[in-house]
Amino acid sequence: MMNEVRLALLGFGSVNTTLLKVIAGREGAIKDAYGVRLIVTAVWDSKGGSISTAPDGLNFEALLSHKAAGNVVSTFPGSRSCNGTDDLKGFLQSDQYDILVDGAPFAHGGGIGLEAVRTALTAGKHAVLANKAPLVAAFSELVGLASATVDGSDPQGLVAAPFCPRLRFSATVCGGLPVVNLGTMDLALTTTQFSRVEGVFNSTTNYILAEMGAGRSFEDALAEAQRLGIAEAEPSLDVDGHDTANKLIIIANAVLKVPTGPADVRVTGIKEVTPVMIAEAAAEDEVFKLVAEAQRTDEGNMMLSVTPKRVPRQSFLGNVSGWEMGIVFTSDLFEVISMKIDEPSVVPTSSAVFRDVLHCALGSLRGAPSVASS
Repeated sequence: MMNEVRLALLGFGSVNTTLLKVIAGREGAIKDAYGVRLIVTAVWDSKGGSISTAPDGLNFEALLSHKAAGNVVSTFPGSRSCNGTDDLKGFLQSDQYDILVDGAPFAHGGGIGLEAVRTALTAGKHAVLANKAPLVAAFSELVGLASATVDGSDPQGLVAAPFCPRLRFSATVCGGLPVVNLGTMDLALTTTQFSRVEGVFNSTTNYILAEMGAGRSFEDALAEAQRLGIAEAEPSLDVDGHDTANKLIIIANAVLKVPTGPADVRVTGIKEVTPVMIAEAAAEDEVFKLVAEAQRTDEGNMMLSVTPKRVPRQSFLGNVSGWEMGIVFTSDLFEVISMKIDEPSVVPTSSAVFRDVLHCALGSLRGAPSVASS
């Protein structure tokens, strides 16, 4: 028996378009391994959406070609065009999908992603997030929704679990690096106590600081990063440290179990780092990195910060370079765990979304009624 799992995509930028390519490339493998076929029944971008009118969903290849030609998804042939948030909310309250995949752009306060994830979880669906905004704005609320059945009661054992099966977001922190999964599933399962977590989470600032180390000014390094497509045209989320802070907020909530919002993190970006400061660090065999840090105090509280720091060039964080992102967990049971990823493309991030989708799909097949069989 082949089990059909229906996806609804919110956002159709690089993460979700690449997700379709990853799914298409693994279609035969996941059918053989799990008896699962993933289809897309709806997709939304900033201009509207399309809902499939065919039982086997939207055609991946045709949809990707339509988008590559510069078209908005609401004009995709052979589907029902939708516009506005009312159409989106109505669809998300329906039984036409099983998993919402939020790949919408980051928006302060959570934006449309937060409303969509709320609606999906309230309707008893699964939500997989590459978008950090809903978690930064309303982590506890979303976990509460994901930890309840549709009628609001708590299913046996689900709330006590270290991770909510209906809400997955491993792609939100360091892309393909399994930071969230390691922290919430493997390490937290043992009730280990974390004394410190630190990491380099943003490859844009990593590139700029490296270029400044080679003699460029901040302005020239940023302009080159924008020319190469590494930095956004409006780069403040990266260079002011807020992208890194958002990832730290998710780690604090999910892994460290410390309720945390933006106001709880002291954030300093890289604009004040000068070539002179970088040269002085280099003279002592050190490099500047934008470091996220959670440090447990003697009183047991977690102090959270994002700041440019000098670190030894030959240290683990000192060797997180270029497109790389890395993290160091320090805890009582596991002592020091360090890991990093070299991610020059969006494929690892989209693959993390794919991994989360499979977790949700397979979890549903073991007991939830929302996944259709064919």
